[in-house]
Amino acid sequence: MWFLTLTYPSVWPDDPKKWKNQLQALQLRLRRTWSISAGIWKLEPQRRGAPHFHLILVVPASMSRGLAITGKHKRGERIVTNWDGGQLSEFRTWLSKAWYDVVGSGDEKHLRAGTNCEPMEAWGKVAAYAAKYLGKDCQFVTAEGSTQKVGRFWGVWSRESFPVKWCSSMMIYQDWAMFRRTVRRWAEKKGWRVGHLRARSGSATAFVPWADMQRLIAWLVHPPCRLPWPLRRRMEAIGFTGSINEWFAAGEQDRQHRHREEQTLSRIRFGEE
Repeated sequence: MWFLTLTYPSVWPDDPKKWKNQLQALQLRLRRTWSISAGIWKLEPQRRGAPHFHLILVVPASMSRGLAITGKHKRGERIVTNWDGGQLSEFRTWLSKAWYDVVGSGDEKHLRAGTNCEPMEAWGKVAAYAAKYLGKDCQFVTAEGSTQKVGRFWGVWSRESFPVKWCSSMMIYQDWAMFRRTVRRWAEKKGWRVGHLRARSGSATAFVPWADMQRLIAWLVHPPCRLPWPLRRRMEAIGFTGSINEWFAAGEQDRQHRHREEQTLSRIRFGEE
């Protein structure tokens, strides 16, 4: 997978529909020239207010064949990996010219510095990039200072061709609420905007590494031994195997009923009735 950045020159169109149309035009060129159809895109504002796109593309194996790391160097605060081989150099040159033509800026500086392309070394970096860029809460502001509506901020190309397995997990509302609260705190530590994760109801989107999400779901469904001993003993006495949230959601009356049933079965077992 390769990570792309597409930026605009000093003068850019103020119509969000035109930004999306230009991205779609580049997508068609990628498909025709390089047989690249699958990818993820994200729209963000730069500090100067201009829009720019981040893309994660699934490239054919032939483009990466022979590609190797030759070293690393520091560029500002970033550590940049040096690559050699494959079709990376050829693709970078093509991408600069293609995006320059699509935008139609006529600015030579934009031709030289309007794009960037970096291969990803491992799947871990793919997840890190997705969590970092796709999970951001973005907002565009007009020259008058009002919020600009731009439509969708991200999307997926050829979802069926993307090497990602989409999974779902069902849980009760109490578990879901705790899951969302935990994800919100995790995102807050990352310094992200999390207003959309504070709503009491409705859907919310956050990109979390799958391994972390699996551990979090397991923690919710199977309560660990960190529970207070009196509570653990009571849960074990009635054979309760649900989550801690299910325990409190069941209500005291239901728990007492289950406890009495367990005691009755115990007395029958030992011939007391």
